Amino acid sequence: MSPRGRRASLPTKRGKTAHGLMDGLVVRCFAEDGSASRDYHFDVLQVAPELRQGLAEAFARRTAPGAGLTSLESTNTAHRAAVLFSRYLATLAWPPTQMAHLVPEHLDGFFDSRKDKTRRAGEELAGLKLLLKHAEGLDEAVIAKLNESHPRRQRGREPKESYSQKDLKRIADAARTDLRAAASRIRKNREILHRFRQGDLPDQDRRMELLDWVDRFGDVPRRPCTTGAHAGRDIPRAWVFKRGSVDDIVCQLHLSGMEVTAGIILLTAMTGENKSVILKTPAVHHRADGHTGRTPTVILETKKPAAADGPT
Repeated sequence: MSPRGRRASLPTKRGKTAHGLMDGLVVRCFAEDGSASRDYHFDVLQVAPELRQGLAEAFARRTAPGAGLTSLESTNTAHRAAVLFSRYLATLAWPPTQMAHLVPEHLDGFFDSRKDKTRRAGEELAGLKLLLKHAEGLDEAVIAKLNESHPRRQRGREPKESYSQKDLKRIADAARTDLRAAASRIRKNREILHRFRQGDLPDQDRRMELLDWVDRFGDVPRRPCTTGAHAGRDIPRAWVFKRGSVDDIVCQLHLSGMEVTAGIILLTAMTGENKSVILKTPAVHHRADGHTGRTPTVILETKKPAAADGPT
């Protein structure tokens, strides 16, 4: 209710926070922590409308809250299984038009069509089976097929080998060296910028003006372009290039892409977490050592999604 006693308007059932199967064969999924969402379109699958509907409904159940998929990476895998399967069915002389028309040979044929293209064909078949287990109207023979064991992953001619502890140490040391150099560069430039803002340094060549702009906006000064290949876009002003490339200028106060990668590698080596966890780790932290000069200790708040059921 509003402060004056009027009934407040309620959000529509198909609002932005809707989850699952929506109008137009679109399934909306959210990451477990609510940090991101994605819409998956099943109306573009190259199969009959009724089969699209069945695959969309199965996907909605497969990705529903509590079904076991906790990240968008896992929902991407489930959606890819539907896409690849529909592409295979579209190549058949007599493709099925309903879920009830599927037969075990369709699953075998899908695996055969993928095994010469990727060594992950067995995992793709396993992902498809997990998706179809949430479908309705399947023939009993197909249901029995879904419970069969999955083909093992094919090994390459040259098996992959893990890095040795010595190699991992060298990689971590190189990443640590890169990050220390970046920290020194950024700290030095921020001290210079602080002195400029305090009025202690002149700005004869506009370098300080440029640093101040980068600090405030994370970019260089730009202007609209109306002609040429860059028409309709904002391009750096001509005087900016007297101080170097855009990347070089921005990186005076920020990490470069390679340095961010070094940070991810170092955090992975130090924590043992996978990439998806590291990429979502916030910069907000607590110095548990209290800057006392002892061993520096930083506490970060991270979240690792619970293990989801997947191909075995």
